Amino acid sequence: MATNDAPVASELLDSWKEIAAYLKRDESTVRRWEEEGLPVHRRAHKKQASVYAYKSEIDAWWQHESHAKETNESATQRARTPRWIAATVIVLLLVALGLIPRFRRVREEPIEQITQITTLPGLEDTPSWSPDGRMIAFTSDVDGRLQIYLQRVGAGQPVRWSVSEHNEAQPAWSPDGERIAFVEDRGSRTARGSTSNPLSFLSDAGMNHWCRWHPLFSGRNGDVWVRPVRGGQRRLIAEDAYFPAWSPDGRTLVYVASRKNRWGLWSQSVDAPDPPRFLSSDARPESQWLLAHPAWSPDGKWIAFTGSGGDVLRIFVIPSNGGAATPLTGGDAHALMPNWSRDGRWLFFSSNRGGALNLWKARFENVALATPHQVTVGSENNLYCRPGPRDDTIAYSTVQLEADLWEFDRESGRAVRLTTETAIEDNASPSPDGSMMAFASNRLGGNHLWLLNRRTGELKQVSSTSNPVHQRYSFWSPDSRFLFYWTKTAGRGYAVSRYDVAAAKSAKIGEADVVCYLCLCGENKRFATGSETDLKRTELSLSTALLERMPADVIEFATCSPDCRWVVGQTMRARDRDLWMAPLKAGRARHLTSGTVEDAHPVWSPDSRWVYFVRDHRDVYAVPVGGGDVTRVTRYNSPNVVIDYPAVSGDGKKIFFTRIVKTGDIYLIKNAS
Repeated sequence: MATNDAPVASELLDSWKEIAAYLKRDESTVRRWEEEGLPVHRRAHKKQASVYAYKSEIDAWWQHESHAKETNESATQRARTPRWIAATVIVLLLVALGLIPRFRRVREEPIEQITQITTLPGLEDTPSWSPDGRMIAFTSDVDGRLQIYLQRVGAGQPVRWSVSEHNEAQPAWSPDGERIAFVEDRGSRTARGSTSNPLSFLSDAGMNHWCRWHPLFSGRNGDVWVRPVRGGQRRLIAEDAYFPAWSPDGRTLVYVASRKNRWGLWSQSVDAPDPPRFLSSDARPESQWLLAHPAWSPDGKWIAFTGSGGDVLRIFVIPSNGGAATPLTGGDAHALMPNWSRDGRWLFFSSNRGGALNLWKARFENVALATPHQVTVGSENNLYCRPGPRDDTIAYSTVQLEADLWEFDRESGRAVRLTTETAIEDNASPSPDGSMMAFASNRLGGNHLWLLNRRTGELKQVSSTSNPVHQRYSFWSPDSRFLFYWTKTAGRGYAVSRYDVAAAKSAKIGEADVVCYLCLCGENKRFATGSETDLKRTELSLSTALLERMPADVIEFATCSPDCRWVVGQTMRARDRDLWMAPLKAGRARHLTSGTVEDAHPVWSPDSRWVYFVRDHRDVYAVPVGGGDVTRVTRYNSPNVVIDYPAVSGDGKKIFFTRIVKTGDIYLIKNAS
């Protein structure tokens, strides 16, 4: 059954009790039948495993096995209802037609208790097995920067393998066990290579999830190197390249890189002086918005990878010698970080199709995935599934995210954490009078806009429609009476609503094909910025004028100064992101920031003299509008901390931002393959 969707709930039997009831037997009988091939699956928990089964698989198995069983049992037990017989006949017809695969009687060994193999503080991530299965290489930030460690499975303490003072991550053990490929961050460089960001053209939703799930460099200033496991001279393989993966014969590396402002998958001989070869995915141009996590199939024929062309991360596959990319997962849920079983028949990946981001596996047949089966359950993010050399054990990393709102006092330099929920709290938007704080949160399972009364502590949910991305687009009127925000409509467009704070009610005031920014100034006049706007009662669209005056391919997060004289936005040109500003009505645009860094999410100070923004999503900076040096406001600068969406209080004394910190460990599961 080749499909990209998990079975519907009515197809699932979620416990021994439900399986026994469906077969009209007691639990001890069906447990015994499992040893004879009854198709029962297991999900892995940290403490124990739970079972589940699919009705269609049980129906097919029953038809093959029931006749022999029924001759030895009583007539009453043998009797099946007409409805059961009809269902069995239908299943047999589907099997005969090839619409349901025949279940092969292979006993599934029970999944043993999950074992945690790393205990260092902070983040441990990106495991990679040695070919003999005795050791695992992984990335850790225990020393304050990302470094690669080696851990013997089942004994001993991890040993730091990295020898550089720079960040190192994404280890990949060679098939012969002699070398490790990895990525090193050499810091900012202006003289060589492309320093553009491979994530620049992600959609808002794709970038939102990517920044939270991925712990390395934001895709900038990384190089692929190879170094002997036992020490020795390392060798540069590719500049501005990421996610190295070995071919099965150990002669070639595939990686993600930018060449001539074009991001793609490239393969390169490790030892021969052959030039790198581009593995085209032009048949799926949207997949080139993000390329990551290439994984070579054991037979050397295929390369699976993560791609995105919209709100959802998906898994694609291409022939290893290049060609068109084929999507393996659908657009209903994120799927990323693919990896092959050792026999090449299964593809493991991470997906949130069941809610939280867990591990899944699916058979790879005829360049398609069969029905995915869930491997782990839980509320953490389970990532980087790596089957072991003998296919009976998998390693993976469990990552927890703390995404909360922080308040930074400019005078004292003191930062205070404002939210402590286990949910994601994002995009602070303080009211100009300081009495209210709007923010996004998924605390109820959906992405909604919330409003906090900072004087009374009262919390209200503002939006009633959950967005596919976090509710980031909220804007206050200058008098703090109204809050404007965007929500996804039932179709392809977006609606803008106005929330009356005193009445605690929202009213829809317009629609647009794309999400736009609102410039609110002077007696609550509304100006929409963006492309293809169709807002009712919109007095001015800035998109055409800005595009003509700002030399950029894309203008995002455009916002007007409180004095209604200027507009500033982040611009994309040749995949370089800077801040530009222009007079609101007429005049030439000019650079506000420039260089090889990535500047984003500009916001104005109340006096219209400063623009605050995030640089490389590492820290908040400020730049004077009249010209002058850029000032660093916060001082985190950690590869494992993401700083996002700054905002300024009405008096200009406080800076708000989202601070995302990742922690995690490496775990093993036996018999999960």
